[in-house]
Amino acid sequence: MVERRIPPMPPTQRLDQRACRQISKTRAKLLWISSNIAAHYSFGVDIEQFYDADERRRQSAEVELGTEWRDAQGVRYELNWIEDTGELYVMMEPPPPEWEGPFGDIHVQTGDRAHVDAMTVSVIAQVESHERLEQVLDGWQAAMEGEDSVNWLADRLKAEGVADLSWAGGPS
Repeated sequence: MVERRIPPMPPTQRLDQRACRQISKTRAKLLWISSNIAAHYSFGVDIEQFYDADERRRQSAEVELGTEWRDAQGVRYELNWIEDTGELYVMMEPPPPEWEGPFGDIHVQTGDRAHVDAMTVSVIAQVESHERLEQVLDGWQAAMEGEDSVNWLADRLKAEGVADLSWAGGPS
């Protein structure tokens, strides 16, 4: 197995552990993000890039699973599942400059991507069938109405073993 190593950030952009604990006292894990990989962890792609990357996405039936998911910072997410690819993805509003993601990762906007003004798409899980999707997300309508509902979603996907851990920052 090849271990992915994330290069350290320059000292002027590094978040120290004390600052990270202030961002999230409930998360012990810290992900250092350098400016050359921030786009992978901090942002997905725009919706057109997402659909262009796999033509099956355009042709497939899609299930909308709510448009009012919120994280602890109030960032809004839309959740959708693509039948032909099994991809569960979120479209996320532009976030604040620094925040902790719902999947346990720390995001810092740097470089060319620092000012995103459109929704971005990230695949957060692989779910093989509609039946499995219903099992994994049982209770999502009520959960979405709660505070920090995206955290419920992240915890649920991890617990069910379907979360895309490359996006989620690895196991917690």
